[in-house]
Amino acid sequence: MIFLDPDGFWEHDAEFDKHGVTRLGVNVRDLIQKVFRYGRTDSVAVLNKVRFTVNFDEIDAVLPAHAPIAQQSLAFSLASV
Repeated sequence: MIFLDPDGFWEHDAEFDKHGVTRLGVNVRDLIQKVFRYGRTDSVAVLNKVRFTVNFDEIDAVLPAHAPIAQQSLAFSLASV
């Protein structure tokens, strides 16, 4: 999972004052960590694949590196339908 996050929206909860929302956000980092920690024994390996970034070069490097396994997973999923 790659979260393009130039303003920190995905890494911070919303903030409020007496007038309403002062900063938008949904902290999915904590949620993702909890989901994978409880659901998998190899959660550290999975969590190492989650990226919060604004660096397009990093995204460009990560996607092709994971393409073969993603294609295998997709083929496996479609074969079982």
